[in-house]
Amino acid sequence: MNRAAALVLLALAIPASSQAPRLESKSATVQYEIGEDYYYGKNGVQDFVQAADWYTRSAKNGYAQAQYSLGFMYRFGQGVPQDYIEGLRWLKLAAAQNHPSAEAEIGQMYKFGLGVTQDDAVAVSWYKKSANHGDARGECDLAFAYQEGEGVPQDYVQAMRWYRKSAEQGFGASMWNLGTLYSAGWGTPQNFVEAYFWYDLAVSVKIENLATKDRIKLSDDRDQAASHLSSTALVQTQERAKKWFDTHIAIADQDSR
Repeated sequence: MNRAAALVLLALAIPASSQAPRLESKSATVQYEIGEDYYYGKNGVQDFVQAADWYTRSAKNGYAQAQYSLGFMYRFGQGVPQDYIEGLRWLKLAAAQNHPSAEAEIGQMYKFGLGVTQDDAVAVSWYKKSANHGDARGECDLAFAYQEGEGVPQDYVQAMRWYRKSAEQGFGASMWNLGTLYSAGWGTPQNFVEAYFWYDLAVSVKIENLATKDRIKLSDDRDQAASHLSSTALVQTQERAKKWFDTHIAIADQDSR
């Protein structure tokens, strides 16, 4: 038997796990990144089932971002059967590592009673954790709770404060709501210049999953604010909004998760 043939037979005799590193042995970070590739179709194939599988491997290794992503997938039934309780379990594991997006997501589950008893006060407690960790979504959720008086006493000043923090990170929903507060004069003197500024930015940035009717409503709100401005004030505010957008373009494109 020649040497080449002997090497082939030797290779066949060695267990597969000894021939190459097992996929499970990859680091939690790499496992998560593979999940991301499948989730977003970065390699040309979007596959939520594979994404969930790789997130699970990473999540079991304690990677907070994977725990959050897996919890999100269970909440919405992406690649796995929809299971609010399992989703909440993974989200809380991520939150235990101070993952701000997981904290905001848990707040939403308490707000809508998904897998838990509906409780606005508990929802707000999670929004506060997320907001205090600087998460734009958590800041927006907390601002909305103050605006509507859900789980906390209604407080437009606090709503304005948290919407602004979120909007300055490029979060479109907060921009829209900030415009509404300025337009109505809630928590601040009525100011149509500021209302138009934030409405215009909200139109410019990408707001994920916004229904067509809501996009029309946002444009209508901007046009209504514009009707209160002089031609000069309108042009100046448009230029200011464009300058802001160009300066913050890196943060203005948002991940739906």
